Amino acid sequence: MLYSFYYKYSAYLSFQASSSLDITLGPHTARIRSAIEGGGWCPKTLIDNQSEEYLQINFFNLTVITLIETQGRHGPFQEDYVDYYRLEYRRDPTHPWIKYRDFRKKEIFHGNSNNNIAEIREILQPIIAIQLRIYPIQSNDKKAKRMCLRLELYGCLSDDHLISYTIPQGDRRSFDMDFSDKTYDGYLSPLTNGLGQLIDGDIGSDDIRLDTQSWGLRGFEWIGWKKTIKNRTFIPLKFYFDSIRNFTEIRLHTNNMFSKDIEQFHRINITTYFNENFLENKHIIELSNDRQSEHARWINIPMKEQLAKIIHIELTFGNSNWMLISEVQFISNDILDMKLLSQLNGKNLFF
Repeated sequence: MLYSFYYKYSAYLSFQASSSLDITLGPHTARIRSAIEGGGWCPKTLIDNQSEEYLQINFFNLTVITLIETQGRHGPFQEDYVDYYRLEYRRDPTHPWIKYRDFRKKEIFHGNSNNNIAEIREILQPIIAIQLRIYPIQSNDKKAKRMCLRLELYGCLSDDHLISYTIPQGDRRSFDMDFSDKTYDGYLSPLTNGLGQLIDGDIGSDDIRLDTQSWGLRGFEWIGWKKTIKNRTFIPLKFYFDSIRNFTEIRLHTNNMFSKDIEQFHRINITTYFNENFLENKHIIELSNDRQSEHARWINIPMKEQLAKIIHIELTFGNSNWMLISEVQFISNDILDMKLLSQLNGKNLFF
């Protein structure tokens, strides 16, 4: 379900800005369809294509953002609106800011064409963040101008509580079928400190040859690895969470199109950690080969209330050369036992 954060979650937000034209045009006036004080947030400087002014939204929990709605300044100010904007975000206040880019590497959003009419833009690859910045910018061929902003964000709280995952980059199968993680927002060699297609909510179809999004990209939803490229027997996946959590289940969506040399993984090894140096537990589960059905399927792994902040998964190849994953989900709960939390803190497990 999508929510309007300002109205349903206003207690979970705080706002700040790089600057404000005056006290009546501060970030606290940036609610959409409102007429508070000066009528919207206006930065101190005129905005051109090199401007670094921003409005910042701070969430108290990891948040999934799928839509952004913008509007110009309330009142008789015909030109005080944002023509274009870009976004930056981060999932940990101590980490560097990440520039938002979609899978086509596009980072600029169209804003508004007047003060009054609000415009909604879809964020094609949803942003997961605890802080978000909106940077108004001007097009290259136009002079600097005053820009003001009111806005609304839509989305939901993050269920997975993931801040990053580390995986080997996926492989290309053919000239028109690339199984790499095309939306990963961290470092690329190797894939570290970021999130991407494994948690974007796009579930892969049975047939990898389909262009289900009509983007001209066959099998876009899948990340896949070829066994014979590096003579590897398994693929390591490492997931980092925002806190120690009580895990009850892990779900992996995998492909089994064995007629195309693709098979579900044969074995899964799961190791849980409180931190990088403190091993908590190991699980090993073996799966039978399925040569009857080529339907993609969810593999559900019960975790029996396992406590962890880091989960390391190794997926072992079956008999086929290819292994594909489209989505990973983690079902977990907050740790409510204050005595247990105190014991964990006493072991200095948090970092």
